[in-house]
Amino acid sequence: MRRTVSLSPEAARDLSTAFNWHEDQRTGLGHEFLTSAEAVYASISRRPEMYTIVHESHRKAQIKRFPYAIYFSVKEEVIYVTGILHFSRDPKIAGSRTK
Repeated sequence: MRRTVSLSPEAARDLSTAFNWHEDQRTGLGHEFLTSAEAVYASISRRPEMYTIVHESHRKAQIKRFPYAIYFSVKEEVIYVTGILHFSRDPKIAGSRTK
């Protein structure tokens, strides 16, 4: 069963910031980052329970090839992404954000 993935405004901002940073490093790298993030969305929409709980009810899914993780919680049939953060950032930031 696939669930709907919904990004919070903060997570959308995180994604945009990461996209812009990568695109500034090399043209096309930002798009590669987005493609990798979309692959994680697809995975978490199918099997969110396979990802580790890292803060209260928030789970973490790593983005392949990039030092970023997607933090999310599951409420019924919706995956709420609360943060897309670089590994150097404190994951509690995403955990403190609510839907």
